[in-house]
Amino acid sequence: MSEIKKVIVIGATGEIGRSIIAALLSHGFTVTILTRSASSTSVFPPATLAQLKIIAAEYTPETFRSAFTGQDAIVSAISIGGISAQIQMIDAAADVGVQRFMLSEFGNAPEDVQGRLDVPSLKAAREMKVKVLNHAKMRVDESKGKFEWSAVAVGSIIDWAIIKFPGAMGFDIPNRTARLYDDGTEPFTGTRIADIGLAVAGSLANPSKTANRFLRLRSVQTTQLELLHAFNDATQVKWANEFVSSNDVLKNSEEAMRLGEAGKAVQGFVAVQTFQKGAHRSVVATKEEADNGIVGLEEVDAVEIVRGVLKALGESEI
Repeated sequence: MSEIKKVIVIGATGEIGRSIIAALLSHGFTVTILTRSASSTSVFPPATLAQLKIIAAEYTPETFRSAFTGQDAIVSAISIGGISAQIQMIDAAADVGVQRFMLSEFGNAPEDVQGRLDVPSLKAAREMKVKVLNHAKMRVDESKGKFEWSAVAVGSIIDWAIIKFPGAMGFDIPNRTARLYDDGTEPFTGTRIADIGLAVAGSLANPSKTANRFLRLRSVQTTQLELLHAFNDATQVKWANEFVSSNDVLKNSEEAMRLGEAGKAVQGFVAVQTFQKGAHRSVVATKEEADNGIVGLEEVDAVEIVRGVLKALGESEI
């Protein structure tokens, strides 16, 4: 396969998409954004927009074929609600001669054995991801080496999630309180949002090492309890904390879903998926197994994660 130079990103205006755009530009790729609305690109500073080509159009097979023509790679950062639309994107990419399609995953690899242990309410999302992945593999086989897929499994988007979802992740930073599931000691791996962008760019910069596979990546392996200790030290405050049963959270989340409170329910499901004691669902890879070296990702510790979160919130470490 030839060098990848021209990349089009779908879902570029979300948090993950913006991280990917920044990393692609810093690596020297020629970047195009496909978006339904040109106004959504206002999230980018003018200096970034000046480096991008913008295509605003509805997402249809015809749009995908037109936009993808002449591109070397497609990066999908589409949200979970649009995962199934990737089947049309994959077909269009393969049909017009695109070399690489990067799937929107950014969680655990959907074929991993841990999937059999999923919280039941999250199984449908994994099943759809497996369907999309199998379709990509089929198109690779049909192309006889002319088309490739790739993806990165990153576990929790740890710094972003701590800030965005204090209930699910368990850390209410303004009020210095923590909510620990079970005893707070279930190990999990996470990847910082900036590192996800670097991983995508690194994957495209090393096509021969990343073709037709998941890269399993990690910025950190930690627990809620380790993060709590790091927050205590960084803020010089002993945070108040409570321990809650993951089984109770699961039951409450299932009830919330029945009542139509989907946002609340999903946060609970994700918390149980990640933190339930003894579930062994949320370590994407051991340090020895991780593919960090391929994309130049460095591992940090819980202290560094907490420092980054506090800095992002404008808090100075004491």
